[in-house]
Amino acid sequence: MKNIIRLTESDLHNIIKESVNRILKETRFGNPKPFFGYEINDKNGMLYSLEGGEKYVLYHLRFDGDSIVGIDRETNQPMRVFLTSLFGRPIDGSTIPSVRTIDKDTIEITHLRLDGDNKMYNLTIDDYFGGPEETAERDFASGY
Repeated sequence: MKNIIRLTESDLHNIIKESVNRILKETRFGNPKPFFGYEINDKNGMLYSLEGGEKYVLYHLRFDGDSIVGIDRETNQPMRVFLTSLFGRPIDGSTIPSVRTIDKDTIEITHLRLDGDNKMYNLTIDDYFGGPEETAERDFASGY
């Protein structure tokens, strides 16, 4: 049996307005923090390319307009990766094309490019990178 609900035009207008406001609150629009800013700012991550095998561990990640900036573990220098659309066009942090949550502490962002490099990179954000376990494994592998 279906329930019939009677709404006035004003009631319907208010329901739509509340829904739109809730959706906008959950996105970057009207919010100074970029998309996923709270989840990645000051975190660590592994930047890697499936095309060439390059890997970089980045510390202190943060959004900066159309890019993500982090400190490269090997060189201790800032590294910037640019957000691109699925078609390789630059985009800003409000519409990341491919973000997936792997588990409660891990996020993966795809379709990133280094300046002057045509390869696509992925960034796995996880505080394991740079944590005690990862540091011990890296030191053991390098003979320290």
